[in-house]
Amino acid sequence: MGAGESAGQRQAAEPEATRTKKMWMDRDACPRRRAGRGEHSGSAAVAGMVAIGALAVLLAVGQWALPAWVSGRLSTALQEATRAQDARVQVQAMPASRLLQGRLDQVDIWLRDGWYGQLQVAQARVTATGLVVDLDALRRHAPFTQALRSAQSVQGTLTVDEAGLNDYFWSQMDPGRHVHWRLKPGRVRLEGSWPLPGAKAVPLVLEGHFLPVSGDRLHFTVDQLQVAGRSWPASFLDQLFPDLLSLPVQVWQGPIPLYIRSVETEEGRLVLQVSSHAEPAPPQ
Repeated sequence: MGAGESAGQRQAAEPEATRTKKMWMDRDACPRRRAGRGEHSGSAAVAGMVAIGALAVLLAVGQWALPAWVSGRLSTALQEATRAQDARVQVQAMPASRLLQGRLDQVDIWLRDGWYGQLQVAQARVTATGLVVDLDALRRHAPFTQALRSAQSVQGTLTVDEAGLNDYFWSQMDPGRHVHWRLKPGRVRLEGSWPLPGAKAVPLVLEGHFLPVSGDRLHFTVDQLQVAGRSWPASFLDQLFPDLLSLPVQVWQGPIPLYIRSVETEEGRLVLQVSSHAEPAPPQ
């Protein structure tokens, strides 16, 4: 054939059998190319699903691990600060990534046989919302109060037993331990012998109840007064024993102070309702 013949002429010159063979080869190659593209797309989809699954696992582990770490550090710091027999802190944050900024949605605190300053607390249950903590302080094992920054609200219940109340009263106002408190449902009894100015101690029995004042004091309202076996008007107490009427109680100091809002007397114990907002009842 000549050099100038066209491709169409060359194709026409090919034997019929050769053209038929090429056509079937091209048809066979198309499914294989399509299959190759399908296998590549399928591999990419599987890889994507694996990545998403791994990310979900990491998020789930983080949602559990970060709160657990913060809870553990806060529990240890609280137990050291209060010298408690047992202290537990449970934190909640959603998503857990908020913990990386030290922001906690809610913190639940439980404590048994601990000290708030010089006041021994038999049991405490406290819930804080919108709490902000210093993660660097937690990592350094800093004291509990240094790890706290602020809170939107704190509410709780502190239980002080009779022995704890007497120890606190003696340390604050009666180092000679002349009198002691008896706690009964709905009423308080103070009995013993109290020294009068310039005279010997006289037998003393008072019955009444506690009321919070200014959030940091317990005011003892006297209903009945006996001195040396004789009944006297409650107003007589102001003249002879003015210091017995008001007991200072600082529940918690630091960046988030707590104040006494109400107090109830049960058998052998005082139950104090505390809050980060001071709203005490006025004395009666």
